[in-house]
Amino acid sequence: MVVTGANSGLGFGTATQAALHGATVVMTCRSLAKCEEAKRKILADERFARRAAEVEKRLVPMEADLNSLKSVKAFAKAYRASGRPIHSLVLNAGIMAPPHELTADGIESQFGVNHVAHFALTKDLLDVVVRSQPSTVVAVSSLAHHFAPAFGFHHDLASLNDPNNYDAHAYYGQSKLANVLFAKELARRLKSEKVYVNAVHPGGVRGGLTRHIVSRGGSLSWLAERIDRAAQSLLYWDEETGALTTLAAAVDPDVAANDVRGKYFVPIGRISPNSRLGDDEKLARELWDFSEGILKAKGY
Repeated sequence: MVVTGANSGLGFGTATQAALHGATVVMTCRSLAKCEEAKRKILADERFARRAAEVEKRLVPMEADLNSLKSVKAFAKAYRASGRPIHSLVLNAGIMAPPHELTADGIESQFGVNHVAHFALTKDLLDVVVRSQPSTVVAVSSLAHHFAPAFGFHHDLASLNDPNNYDAHAYYGQSKLANVLFAKELARRLKSEKVYVNAVHPGGVRGGLTRHIVSRGGSLSWLAERIDRAAQSLLYWDEETGALTTLAAAVDPDVAANDVRGKYFVPIGRISPNSRLGDDEKLARELWDFSEGILKAKGY
């Protein structure tokens, strides 16, 4: 299993649960140091105490900074060189509602990190996933995809990047809609393979995803942080419980047995309708073409 953003939040919970149940987990993070720290944290868990040496061999830290297509390309090249299969590719890493900024490649950050980098990573490793079939690809989306703009997503890079168009929450919804549309279109393209591609809404999970919202509290940021911590404690799941819906789409044998493709999972592990835009096949094809155009323009 390859898990992006495996050092914190939902990604950390996914990696921990997968390792607990015997998977080899390739943990990708923005830096190798963050991955190594997360690995040490997992191995320090008392549940692994009696088999720490065996589990250590199955936790594989690798750097993949989704803010940089160069880093994504380097990770994919290193992964291919390792000769490892991919039985499940979990596209988990993401950012939510930061101030307007661009990735290292000049792409609005939420769309760039949450969608474009995962699109590039999947394309680079898709033949490995196909060779490893039966296999799964899981795009971690969000309920927020329901709140994407009425037109779905900006269809040109200039409009996407324009700070005058930027609304942090609408752009988050746009990126999460892109996750759903990408999963639908990839599932369609792989319909003749035993590769099961689905999207998930994991629910509220404790972690650092809300840090940008809290930081915008200005002089009251200390109060915003306390409120956020209280809300997470009362209303959000812990990392490992939150990971269960992702893991259902990734490893539940019923996914292959029932030929579950292009669906949208909600907590815990249930298939549910997604938004109307998420079912728009034309929009999904347009997103695919737009994403390929971005990669070409960036020399990927």
